[in-house]
Amino acid sequence: MAYKVSHKLTIINHDISLFLEYNLGTIRQEWSLGADWPGEVVLKQLVLHACGLFIWAATTCRFIREGKRFARTRLDTILKASSSAVTAPEKHLNEIYLAVLKHSISSEYSEEEKEYHSGIALTSFHLLIKQDIKPSKGSCRRDI
Repeated sequence: MAYKVSHKLTIINHDISLFLEYNLGTIRQEWSLGADWPGEVVLKQLVLHACGLFIWAATTCRFIREGKRFARTRLDTILKASSSAVTAPEKHLNEIYLAVLKHSISSEYSEEEKEYHSGIALTSFHLLIKQDIKPSKGSCRRDI
């Protein structure tokens, strides 16, 4: 049974790696980010942080893509927001959603607007984390 879970996870992580590589490669070309961006090490980190969840990888790519010419900064935001100490897949998902929500509050807003939007973002985030996500066992392994 452990072999099946490990083998399944290997396949999922490989698929996520291909997904990230393709999407980040498209972003790299769109914004002329250099042939080595984001790099193999960063790609492996992202696969680890995805913990077998395609929604994490898709959210990451969309967040970076929507940053347009700030793709590098957005990638750094994701890497900083993703804690390697977190082992539960849903916690990684919570971290990326929170990072995206925090980033969505414009620095051009007045203090009152920032407070209002922060409240909406946090309420939305709390509703999201109350949902019960049940990933497959062993989906957040670090030995890929």
